[in-house]
Amino acid sequence: MKEGDPMKDGLWRQWWFWVILVAALVIFGSFFLVKDDGRETSESIVDMGNEIIYPNVPKKIGIGVGVEVSLDAGESNTMIALTEKVYDEMIRLSLNGDSLGLGQMESDGKLLVVEKGTKAKIVDIDFIKAKVRISSGNFLGKSGWVPMEFCHK
Repeated sequence: MKEGDPMKDGLWRQWWFWVILVAALVIFGSFFLVKDDGRETSESIVDMGNEIIYPNVPKKIGIGVGVEVSLDAGESNTMIALTEKVYDEMIRLSLNGDSLGLGQMESDGKLLVVEKGTKAKIVDIDFIKAKVRISSGNFLGKSGWVPMEFCHK
């Protein structure tokens, strides 16, 4: 028998056996790492219409630029940040449960607070937030940023 013969050294000692084994584990193992949670996700960056679509981000069917929506933050009134910088601060304070800080932002005129169901038109979308222009209520014509989840068709 010659050197490197599988019969002499055993198959597990051959370098090509290990290469094939590792490649097979990587290929077949990747199927188990990919999780399909059943949510509909977008397939492209830009749809044929005005709706902006982001890859692998759950999308709300029918929500896009130019669409009239109803604002609903759930149990409470909806806060609208007048700028993107104020939006980031509003989200930070909300996540930290800082209602005093949010109240201060409202009294400083950085936030608008509208009633549940206020109508608005989406004028811009930036990943998970939307810029809306109020089309009913006390703040008619004013615009600002809200989380996309607050926009309902």
